[in-house]
Amino acid sequence: MKLFRIPALFFIAALWLLLSALPLSAAEQVAKKEPVEAKLNALKDDLLGYFTPVAGEIVSVQGNTVQIAVDAKTSVKPGMRLQSFKEGSGFVHPITREQLGRVEIPVGIVEVASFASGKATASILEGSHESFQGTKVKIPATKRKVLFSQGKVDWYLGNAYYQLLLDSQRFELIDTGLETDDLSKLLAEAKQKGAEAAVVLSSQTTADQVSLTQKAYWAKDGKEFSGQTASVSVASVRELRMAAGMIGSGGEILVSYRLPFGSRRLTAGDLNGDGNPEIVLVGGNDVRVYKPDTDLKLLWEFSIPKNDEVLWADVVDLKQNGRDVIALTLVRSSGDSAGKDTIESKTPFGRGVTSFLYELQGTAVRQIWEGRDVYLRVLGSELIAQEFDPRDGYSGPVLSMKYNGTTLVKDKTIALPQNVNIYDFQILTAANGSKAIIAWDDRGFLNLFNEKRIRIWSSREEFGADIFSYKREGGTFMSERGNWTVKDRLLAKQSEVLAPKRKALLSSVKGLGNASTEIRSFWWNGISLEERIFVESMNGEIFDYAMSGDRIYVIARPMFGINFKNVLKGENPFGSLLYVFSTKGK
Repeated sequence: MKLFRIPALFFIAALWLLLSALPLSAAEQVAKKEPVEAKLNALKDDLLGYFTPVAGEIVSVQGNTVQIAVDAKTSVKPGMRLQSFKEGSGFVHPITREQLGRVEIPVGIVEVASFASGKATASILEGSHESFQGTKVKIPATKRKVLFSQGKVDWYLGNAYYQLLLDSQRFELIDTGLETDDLSKLLAEAKQKGAEAAVVLSSQTTADQVSLTQKAYWAKDGKEFSGQTASVSVASVRELRMAAGMIGSGGEILVSYRLPFGSRRLTAGDLNGDGNPEIVLVGGNDVRVYKPDTDLKLLWEFSIPKNDEVLWADVVDLKQNGRDVIALTLVRSSGDSAGKDTIESKTPFGRGVTSFLYELQGTAVRQIWEGRDVYLRVLGSELIAQEFDPRDGYSGPVLSMKYNGTTLVKDKTIALPQNVNIYDFQILTAANGSKAIIAWDDRGFLNLFNEKRIRIWSSREEFGADIFSYKREGGTFMSERGNWTVKDRLLAKQSEVLAPKRKALLSSVKGLGNASTEIRSFWWNGISLEERIFVESMNGEIFDYAMSGDRIYVIARPMFGINFKNVLKGENPFGSLLYVFSTKGK
């Protein structure tokens, strides 16, 4: 018997190893993912409990306390806020005279304290006490408007929860335009936008777990009515990231527009403070602001100095009033004479850099600031600057700036690795709070630096990232000093950054542009950088792109419709397209 049993044990062990190596079945894969969804659903269900449709009647009033008769099968939860109303006269169909309903006259708001056996006890929050007797109460079945803020929570985890709330069909979610954890500012925005409540997410990360905390507040008085925490494994968060990507599953284009003019720079933001993004497109010496809809609707336009090229365009909520300001940095071509429409540089050479700030005032966009020999851009929610030097292109440290009502003043110096300039970098923050700097080098390679500014990673290939290139002044025909450049925009959101990678049409022939561009995604997990492709091979090349809310806007020049006469003249003969992508997972 022993001679038989030993081989059998080996056979069973071998079979177990073989089976364990096989791919998971569909049922097992679902089971593996269920814990993440189940934990997020627990948060969602807790929140939904405060907005379950309810109907009842106030049967007694004693001081500030009311008793409410509710169907015993109805789910009533302490902390719920019910609208109290009286029924007025009926209204009928104008033709059939059929009774359609009754006018509802608002009386006030009550908050549930307890519920048992079909009776709820509640306190009066708004309204005259004597008006409540015999009134009806309800939570309407219509969607409830709620402000959503995921703060510094891992974007993919926050987005997964956002989608669960949307899928419940119970909420009209308003994404906050504020990058802040200041509850008073979030509640002020919720009130301004007519939200009933604000849902605020936060998280804490350990080596293997992310604790996601949801707190919900009534917008009217800021009272917290819900606080729940769910723990999700770091591995599960990573799976969410790989499944979604910044642009969502497949990087689908929502809409595209053919532009009637050439444009190489764009930015997007909320210029009028209405909560909706506008697109700012720069073409030649004109800057046009559009509302994206079924078609592009021109809202405002203004001109910039002639003979100048726009190096960079950004928007920033400079005055912290919910209205973005446009920041432009321009360069004048070397040798251009300065006329009345041209910026005169303080430098002794022909080329100068000038930056401007523009603000929507009434029905027109007006200049509010001008700075000579200075570059501007936006980093997160901050405006940053660096000096221009015609001999080297960039000079001195990169500074964060504040606006004092009339001019820009230095706030602090941003610590960067050596030879990293204002347009070269983004700062990434992992789920565990660890920060890193990703930056272009002079060759067009990407490099990652840790918090001590030590390089810990470099891309295997260069990205063809130079958008603008200019000769350094001060050289001779015998000894040129090389070029200073402005490279592709790195677009970052917390722990992820996007970078275009270009493939030249013909590497041996300059001026014909790129045959295709793909967008790479890099994700900082706190230890290393993970790379993936999430937009594959767009024909032609991407000029610029920007993010606002849950949209990414991309200007591209497709490789179709080439006028080769213009190629021989040295002109760019291509039209431009504006693409709009969604950053929310489908």
